[in-house]
Amino acid sequence: MGDLYNRGGGGLTVTSITADDLEIDSGTLSIDEVNNRVGVGVTDPASKLEVYCGAAVTSGILIDQDYSDTNATSIVGLDIDLDKTGASTSNNTMVGVNIDMDNTTPTGGTNAMTGIKVTPTCTQVSGVAGTFNVKGMEVIATGSSAPESSTVRALELTATGGDYNQGILINTDDANGWDMKMVSSADTGDFCTIAVAAAGATTITTVDDGGATAHLTLNPDGHVIIGSSDSTPPKLVIGDAGTEDTMLAFDGNAVDFRIGIDDGTDTLEIGKGTAHGTTPSIKIDSATNLQLMHNSAVADGEYSGDLAMFQAGEDLTAGECVYFKSDGKCWKAVATAAATSRCVAMAMETTSADAMGPFLLKGFARFNSEFPTWTIGGTLFTPEAETSSKNVPEQAAPDTDGDFVQVIGFAVSADAVYFNPSNDVIEVA
Repeated sequence: MGDLYNRGGGGLTVTSITADDLEIDSGTLSIDEVNNRVGVGVTDPASKLEVYCGAAVTSGILIDQDYSDTNATSIVGLDIDLDKTGASTSNNTMVGVNIDMDNTTPTGGTNAMTGIKVTPTCTQVSGVAGTFNVKGMEVIATGSSAPESSTVRALELTATGGDYNQGILINTDDANGWDMKMVSSADTGDFCTIAVAAAGATTITTVDDGGATAHLTLNPDGHVIIGSSDSTPPKLVIGDAGTEDTMLAFDGNAVDFRIGIDDGTDTLEIGKGTAHGTTPSIKIDSATNLQLMHNSAVADGEYSGDLAMFQAGEDLTAGECVYFKSDGKCWKAVATAAATSRCVAMAMETTSADAMGPFLLKGFARFNSEFPTWTIGGTLFTPEAETSSKNVPEQAAPDTDGDFVQVIGFAVSADAVYFNPSNDVIEVA
């Protein structure tokens, strides 16, 4: 054993020294400073043990443990076991490791500070069997549900005060790996990974090991904005060129709608519901042929077809036939005069004079309370006069000399019309 020095006036009491043990009751123990050995001091046994080194020692406290063994073993470099016992009702704050680093006087140069740096390295001999499981850091934070309020946070990071403040930098080898993985507490086989590859290509993958319901939900308190930081136009790609249907589904309260590709027919569909091939409204096939699926079985008060917004020249109700007057407004079309006989549209809503309203150019409409009872399949004409004070189509062709005959559609039910005004207008002579 080397020299033992008692430095300072605090005194040193050595109760026993054996080959394996040195016990100090109080005071301070110092080893020769010429050898840059640290001192151990106990200022108050009820407070803390202080391990210190002289100002001339810039390498800090070194734990240098070199271990060689050919048998299976477990080695710990520094083991801290901190237990607080005894019932207490006042506040308790416990810190396992507290690192306080300060550099308060730099006047130039590049100053780098690293609070904690770990470099676990496991290198296996080439050509032999074995498995690596290397962890840079493992944090297991465990709380209790017994308190009135309990919050357990495994990791909390704060970066502040710099020109550029950054939270986490992850640099993972791109080959067969991911940058971040989050698993479900209910089943660790259910997880989500985030991987960043060359050129910043980012992949978010969700896995349900028991099915295919690992949905990705975005629940922003605002908008989902897709933009680009360079000159490349933003693009949202749905699908991966595989043989499968794709769609953008709108989950409504009562009715769902979709936009997507029916891969079996190579057709883009816009329609009701979330199943391609059912209730489509618009189809575009691979030859760019456009199909508009108008609903011919409209319910009372409904209409389906080509519409336009026009200004009414007078008060109009739903189902009334109109023509364009020289003032550019829509007025009631009447077959008794050449100027008013050419019907071009049908009002779809009650519209006041000089107001804008929707008008059907071609399609289907049904208004039980506005239309008379028609014979199904019968031809409909521009009216000679109003029916029940409404300028709606009539099934009898105008037959008075000077009247003008124009076919404007057909009755698809007793109170529904297929509206398609003819360009031919014939004067009765």
